[in-house]
Parts: sequence; C-alpha cells; structure tokens
Amino acid sequence: MEEFTFFERITRVLSMFLSSSFFIALFIIGVITVIIFLVSNKIDKEKRPFLYIGIGFVYIIVAILVFIKYGSGIVLIGDAFIEKLFTVIYFPNIISYMCMLIISMLIMIYTILNKKYSSFFRLCNLLSCLIIGLLTILIIDSIVTADINIYEKVSIYSNTNTMILIQSSMGVFTIWLSMLIVNGIVNLITHRAFKKDDIYVDVDVTEVVPYTEQEYIDGYINYTKKKKYQEYLNEILK
Repeated sequence: MEEFTFFERITRVLSMFLSSSFFIALFIIGVITVIIFLVSNKIDKEKRPFLYIGIGFVYIIVAILVFIKYGSGIVLIGDAFIEKLFTVIYFPNIISYMCMLIISMLIMIYTILNKKYSSFFRLCNLLSCLIIGLLTILIIDSIVTADINIYEKVSIYSNTNTMILIQSSMGVFTIWLSMLIVNGIVNLITHRAFKKDDIYVDVDVTEVVPYTEQEYIDGYINYTKKKKYQEYLNEILK
C-alpha cells in the first residue's frame, strides 16, 4: 500500500472535494448555515422560527438528494455496521470484552457516587454490574477448566459453555446500556418539557386577598414575634 505524507493527503482530499460540484454545493450550504446561526441573534425573534424552518427544509432536501445519489452505498454501509455490531455483541474478542467490563465498572461507580439518582436506579445498576462480574468469573473458570487458547477466537467459541456465558454477559450489558440510554433520553425530554421559568408578577395583595386593617396588623405582629424568636434560637445555638 502506497504511503502519503500529511500534506499529500490534504492535497488529495481537496482535489477529490473540488472535483464534484455536488460536494461544493454541500460545503456552501454548510457555510451559509453557520453564518446564519452566528447572526441569528440580530434577527427579529418573530422571524427566527421561519428561518429555522427554512434551514430544516433545505437540509431535508439535501438528505433526500444524498440518499438518491448514494442510496445503495448507504444501505451497504448500514448492513455492514449491523453485521459488525451483532458480531461484537455475540462473538466479541478479548479487547471488546475488556472494554465492556471497564464501561460497566465506570457506570456502576458513577451511579453509586452520584446522589441525584434514586436508590432503585443505583440498585439496578449495581445488580447489572454484579451479574456481569459473576458471568465473567464463570467464563474464566470455563476457560481454565477446558484449557482454552484465548488467543484463538475459534478455540473460545468452539466450547459451548464459554460461548453461552460470553453471549449472556454481553446480552446483559446490551440490555442494561440500552435502558440507561432510554432513561437518559426520557429524563432529558421530561426535564425540558416541564421546566418552567420563575415568573414574577407585581400584584396588589389587597386585591387578591381582601384582609382588614386589623388582620394586617395582627399578621405583622405575629411575623415580628416569630422573627425575634428565631433570632433568639440562633443566638442560643451558636
């Protein structure tokens, strides 16, 4: 395979990019989008939604044109990605499995130390990680008992018990990670949907709650007594 220097690679990429008017058009659209977002604060707020809708419509058209032009290649890449994904899940190599263990440990430590999560959520993460750890110990026991050569993938998956244990642990990890992602998306959506800014309105209390003058005086006296009592307690507790 021919090797290229860094500048030769940049030159080759630029020549490939400039050889097609389609790529140039995509680049121009991207630059215009960046410029629009940079100056969007200077545009009238009432016109911004129409501007964003227009940009979205343009990108939808671009996506359709890209799919029409490169649809077959996109489908092939998607099939290859799905095939590789299932291969990693059901027939992982040592590096993939070790990465899975490290990610599991990091998730468990993060969720346990983070107090904002509920006890049930942290318990589920702890149990998932413990199940994966238990299956990993069983995998090691199976490899040692059957004297399996871990450097050969065929040797690992030729043993039925080892293959079932590995696939089970990867299955638990996949389900666990999927649930975490779904939970995160749901929390993000609900947080943004129900988030309300504090609204301060200048309201005449006398119009809302028509108290008498004596009731106002009594309320003020009670408030003053409570405040003095709280200050007295604070002095004692110092």
